[in-house]
Amino acid sequence: MSKIDEKDNLNNKAQELDEEVDRIKVSLTSTKSTVEAIDSKMENSLKKLQESNKELKNKLEHLEKYSRDVNIRLIGVEEEDGEDCMAIFSDHFTLLSFKEAHGELENAHRTGRRQDGKARHIIAKLHSRPFKRNLL
Repeated sequence: MSKIDEKDNLNNKAQELDEEVDRIKVSLTSTKSTVEAIDSKMENSLKKLQESNKELKNKLEHLEKYSRDVNIRLIGVEEEDGEDCMAIFSDHFTLLSFKEAHGELENAHRTGRRQDGKARHIIAKLHSRPFKRNLL
């Protein structure tokens, strides 16, 4: 092979490499556009999910507050082993002249951990808000 043939062969290979580089550049540009479009969609989706999550947290907080609205706390009742918190509340209703109030009490329990010499509060869930307003 002569020097001219080698030079032509190298020029052909260089031209083929240039064409291959151009094809790779086009492919890379296309891929970059696709990635940018996907990234934009993902950012929009993320924003929507964050807004939805914030809205759901607010709704949950509202519902929790609403469900606690019928709760009432009794403070200062000495604690005994095996006590019945429902009966304690019923006794207090009777002391307050709410004789027909026993059906208004849904549940009652002590809150927190036991501490020596300190009585825990009793939380009671009532069935209706009107009864709670009358009670208070």
